[in-house]
Amino acid sequence: MNGRRGLAALCAIAMTASAGSCAHEPGASAPEPSHAASATVDEAPAGPVRLDVSGVRRAGVKSAVVERAERRAEAEAFGRVLDPLPLVEMLQARAAAAATTTLSRAEYERVARLHRDDQNASTRDLEAARAALDKATVDLTSASARLTLGWGAAAEAGDAVIDGLVAGRLAVVRVDLPAGVVLTVPPTAVTIRGRAARVLGRAPTVDPLVQGDGWLALVDGDPPRPGAVLTVLVAHEPEPTVGVAVPATALVWVDGRATLYAEPAPGEFERRTLTLGSRIDDGWIVTAGVVPGERVVIAGAARLLSSEVMHAEPGAD
Repeated sequence: MNGRRGLAALCAIAMTASAGSCAHEPGASAPEPSHAASATVDEAPAGPVRLDVSGVRRAGVKSAVVERAERRAEAEAFGRVLDPLPLVEMLQARAAAAATTTLSRAEYERVARLHRDDQNASTRDLEAARAALDKATVDLTSASARLTLGWGAAAEAGDAVIDGLVAGRLAVVRVDLPAGVVLTVPPTAVTIRGRAARVLGRAPTVDPLVQGDGWLALVDGDPPRPGAVLTVLVAHEPEPTVGVAVPATALVWVDGRATLYAEPAPGEFERRTLTLGSRIDDGWIVTAGVVPGERVVIAGAARLLSSEVMHAEPGAD
């Protein structure tokens, strides 16, 4: 191996070593390769790398068929199960105020009719009925305001929700996004402990510590108890990313771009430049560069890249 080819091989190995660091936590954006991982390789592959059966075995090359996948981009949020008692009390107080208002209005209309028709009700009775109706209306307005300002969209919960909260079949979770995370569409559901939870609406206040958008979600089944702190996943794209699921071990980084090796025929390997979509647990959803049903290299791509780079280098002067 001449000096230039040896340097190219070392660059390829360094490039692949940095790819291991790309397997970072789910939800992170595509990594920016370091300078050590940015060895210059012709963007257009030199041509397929061909290995016989023994060569594939010695290089430790393994391949697998990739399948279609889809996933919505999700942001991690902070969840906290709220004490339902204040909500239940406010809902019941509003219901009582509404019932009182209805009765007061009916009584006022009855007294007004008697006063108007046959003078069977005095003016004083009429004024008392009117005052009772006004007070009931003010009480209902106040109860509704306290509920809306304190609980936002949860103020629209019905009797079934109240029964579920009291029985422990339902729980209200406050979900706070990290500061700076902006949703393109309001969420309709979030994921809590692997289960979907219905979003009631925006929280009426901002958490003073988190300082991000807040939402209220309703968890059913066997919900966590009040006071529990949870990690919540919130979808922040209107449509899921659709593509091919590719494991992180298949990726090699060339000039700052993600690539992999496809195996269109046994022992024949061609490098493809990829467009990465959403991160998944063990890799990426790739939206361009490979299609479902293709066979790609999932182990040994570093050696293939080294071999390709060495063959792409010009001969010694």
